[in-house]
Parts: sequence; structure tokens; C-alpha cells
Amino acid sequence: MSLSARLVAGSVMVLAVFLGLTGIAISYSVHQRADAASQDRLQGLVFGILGATNVSDSGELSVSMGELPERTLALEGAGLYAEIVDSDGMRLWRSRSIIESVPPVRASAIGDWQQELVKLANGDHARRIQLQTVWEQDNGAELPFIVHVVDARGDDVRAMARFNRSLWATLLGVAAVLLVLQLAVLRAALGPLRKLGRDIDAMTQGNKEVLEEDFPKELSPLATSVNALHARERGRHESYRHLLDDLAHNLKTPLAILHNLDDSTVSTQANSMQRSIDRYLQRAATETTTTLTPSVLLLPVLERVAESMRKLHQNPALQFEHDISPTAALRAPEADVYEVIGNLYDNACKYGAHHIRTRLHDGVLSIEDDGPGFDADNPQDLLTRGARADAFTEGKGIGLATVKQFVVAWGGEVQLARSDLGGARCSLTLRSMIG
Repeated sequence: MSLSARLVAGSVMVLAVFLGLTGIAISYSVHQRADAASQDRLQGLVFGILGATNVSDSGELSVSMGELPERTLALEGAGLYAEIVDSDGMRLWRSRSIIESVPPVRASAIGDWQQELVKLANGDHARRIQLQTVWEQDNGAELPFIVHVVDARGDDVRAMARFNRSLWATLLGVAAVLLVLQLAVLRAALGPLRKLGRDIDAMTQGNKEVLEEDFPKELSPLATSVNALHARERGRHESYRHLLDDLAHNLKTPLAILHNLDDSTVSTQANSMQRSIDRYLQRAATETTTTLTPSVLLLPVLERVAESMRKLHQNPALQFEHDISPTAALRAPEADVYEVIGNLYDNACKYGAHHIRTRLHDGVLSIEDDGPGFDADNPQDLLTRGARADAFTEGKGIGLATVKQFVVAWGGEVQLARSDLGGARCSLTLRSMIG
């Protein structure tokens, strides 16, 4: 996962946990307050029933319906039920709002309240409350009884369900808004990091020499270090090439003297030393890093080399066809690109080609001609240093080998084959191609 994806995933998890716990806490608190309010309301109803209750001298109990605090007690099927039961379980009074099944009362101490949530026979839930009390008559006699109220209307349950739906819908909306804000904050915070990545990519492609160092203080040391590494890398390779050039220059005169001596053994060894020096100089040139090298536009190089070939071979009639985008570029040292194209064009012209076509497709640069082509059964053998296709044509057999060395150093490969034009085709697969 990318750094942005990890931060977003972490933010989503933290936000989900926070809002989830917040929703649970709010829902629990509101439910507790709603339960307390419902219990207070039912207790008030019990006190109201007691206020509407009268006991005659003969001990008969009656309740004035007009004085009851809840008029729904007088409506059948209203879902709110009240009754008064004596200590023996006999019903002394009941409201008209009969429900199918009423939970039984339970004997308890005088002044004791019992409140609970019960399940009725039809599956509905109801709140039940009862108070054990006693009526003291004027003659000193006592009449113990229980005031029992059952509320099966479910108003509070439905209200809490609506509240829960509203709560979680609101929290989801808040989560969406906060997530969008968090994404915007993360995008702004990671902007310098993305810019640093783009600048490093541009540097590795050769489109940028140094990184800007006006980054936040956390990234400035990284940009400074990359610039220092870039400078050291280029300086190191340039130093290697200069040292090898100096070595070749210093050995040039002694080798020439040895080569001119009459001793054939000394002359042979001098030639061998010269070839070794040339080979290692060539290797040093091709092993120069390309990841930090500026890109080179290919079309201008092709056109300049083509014009040079017309002058070199004194043949203005040479036709060069360039089927390549003007923006196509190769991330490689410019001098090396000229040498590769020059070797391939020179080979085509030297072996009698009149029409040379260069095309670029899917990262493969193909150079074809209408010359005699390759006579060898396996043209790939010609990429070996010293191998030649025609022993009668002037050359040392190192041109294609040099091309292969450069292309391999650029991370590519070379393929030799017959061309549709009738001659040779050299295909260069260039992974460092841009555009």
C-alpha cells in the first residue's frame, strides 16, 4: 500500500472507532434518560390513581374515572392498563383499557416499588410498575392493596427507535464530511512528498539537474542528500573516464615506440596491449550510468548523422527515411548516441545501401536498408568483436560489437535480421526510451 493509502486507511479506522463509540455512548445515555423519564411518568400515574381512589366505611374501594390523570385508561384497547388488587390477589378495580394478558402482581413490602420491562403473550414488550400500599380507614382498620399499571403502547420504544435511526444517520453524515476533510488535509500534507517524488523522477530521466530544496524541514535533508549523491555519482563517473583517458594518453607514446621496434615479439605484445587499452576504454565509456543522464532527442541526432553520411560517402543520393516522433528521446550520453547511430548508418552505407529507413515502435528502434543484408546463417554472431560479414570490405569488425556494448549498458538488447527492404535490419530494444 502507498503511504497515502495507509494514512487514509488509518484515518478511516480511527474515525470509525471514534464515531462508533460516540454513538454507543450517546445512545446509552439517552436510553437511560428515557427509561428514567418513563418510570417517573408511570410513578406519577400511580400517584394519580391513588388520588382518585376512595374507600367507603364498609371497606369498598372505588376510583373516580373523571379524576384519573390519563384519559386513555377509559378507552378500550388503548394499551395503557391499570388495576388495584388486594393482598389476596383479588381485583378490586381495573381500568376499561383492557389488554389481552396482564402480568401478575407480586406481593411485596408496604411502600415498595417494582418496575420492569416485561414481554406480553402477543410478543410485545411493555413497562410494568406496581406499588404495595395500605389504606387506613377512619375506624383504624387497614386495607392493604397494590396499584398495578402496565403500559404496552410502546411510544417510548418507537421514539427511541426513531432516535437511534436519526443518531446513526447523523453520525454517518458527519463521518463522510470528516473523511472528505481528512482526505483534503492528507492531500495537502503529502503534497511536498509527491513533488519530491516527481522531481526525483525528472532527475533520473535527465530532465532536471538538481532538486529544489525549498521543502518542509522534514524533507529538506532528503533533497539535499539526493543532490549531493547525484553530484558525487556524476563526478565519480567523469573522474573514472578522465583517469582512463589520461592512462591511454600516457601509454600512447611508449606503445608506439615498442610497436616500431624490430623485435616481432615486442611488436606483437604492444599490439595486444593497445587492443586491451582500447577495449577497456570502450567498456568504461559504455558503463557510464544512464539513470542520471540527461535525455537526448533522437530525431536531430538521426538527421545530423544522415547528413554526415552523405558527405562522408560522397553520395548526395542517399535516402534516409525517419519515421520517428520529434519528442522521442533516449536517456543516454549524447556522444554515445551519436556513436551508435553513426556505426549503424556507416555500416549500411559502406555495404552499398541506398535507402536507409529508421522507425521507432513500442520502444524498439529499427534501422533497415536495401543493401545486400547478412550472408551469415546466424546474424547475431556478427555482434561478436572482430566478426565480419564481408572480409573484402574495409573494417575491423568492431562497429556492431560497439553498438551492442552501448545498448546493453543502456539496459537494452540488439537483434539482427533481414529487412523488408531486402537488406539488413538492426533492432535496438531501448528500455531507457522516453516518448
